[in-house]
Formats: sequence, structure tokens, C-alpha cells
Amino acid sequence: MMLVGLSQLLRDEGAEVVGEADQPSAILFQAKRLRPDVVMLEDASRELGARVQATAPGTKVVFWSRDERRIEVLDPHSRVPRQVRGSAQEGLRSELNDCQATQAQE
Repeated sequence: MMLVGLSQLLRDEGAEVVGEADQPSAILFQAKRLRPDVVMLEDASRELGARVQATAPGTKVVFWSRDERRIEVLDPHSRVPRQVRGSAQEGLRSELNDCQATQAQE
């Protein structure tokens, strides 16, 4: 249920969802194959976030809390996630806008 809701929220914010997975091995496989700009993970998946970045360098990992009250971001080439201020939805919107701005500059 959370995966479906999160995917819809991303689409509502204008993001293109290129893959969905709920198992670590599938997440890593898709990250390596698709090289997404952002991977969304549950808050408790810190170790998996580091593995995603090792598999797909340059990928931003966003940790989403189940209660949707906060998000944290593991930026590319960073080892420590940073907390995003505001509501989770506002923070997600801000991170997606940052990714789109970075793409526009490249």
C-alpha cells in the first residue's frame, strides 16, 4: 500500500517513476539497471541506501518515514543523511525540484 501511495505522490509532483520494488535485491538490481536520479526508501533502510549509492553512483536516496512526518536525504557521495525541514510532502517537493534544476543545468 505504501509503495502505491508513494508512487502516486511522486507522479502528482511531476516525477517520472521508472521502477518500483519492495525487496532489497530488486531495489539494487533496478538501481543498477535504471540509474535513477532519486531512490525512495523507507526510513529504516539506511544500510540499503548506502548499497544503492555504491551500485548507482550519483543517485540521491530519500528516506521516507512511514508516518510521513519527515524525510531525510542521503546526497550522492555523502555518508550521512541530512534531515529536510518542513512536512514530508514539502521536503519531497523541494528535493524533486532540486533534481530537476540539476538536470536542466547539465
